[in-house]
Amino acid sequence: MFIHTLRVSILLTVALVVPTTFAQTATPDVQNKPRKIKSEPDNSFKRWVVDVEPIITPEELKAWNKLQTNEEREQFISEFWHRRDTDTDTDQNEYREAYYDAQAAG
Repeated sequence: MFIHTLRVSILLTVALVVPTTFAQTATPDVQNKPRKIKSEPDNSFKRWVVDVEPIITPEELKAWNKLQTNEEREQFISEFWHRRDTDTDTDQNEYREAYYDAQAAG
């Protein structure tokens, strides 16, 4: 009986200790870790901010520089021109069209 109890105790100890002894501790895979990367604006957005430099306010430029995604930049541009629209009852933005016409004329 004593030997049977001893064998059971040894088997239980082995069953409980061995797996934890040989188990690998999970080390984080640095290459697969999600990274916080600020989305770089496309060239068109970089050109846009240069194009509107004469009329963009310092506050607007500060807000522009804080934008993280191209979707945010698109929304900003839409609101930028909407604020300057001289006639919001039309589909066209007369101010934007006049501004770009003047830019093209030189």
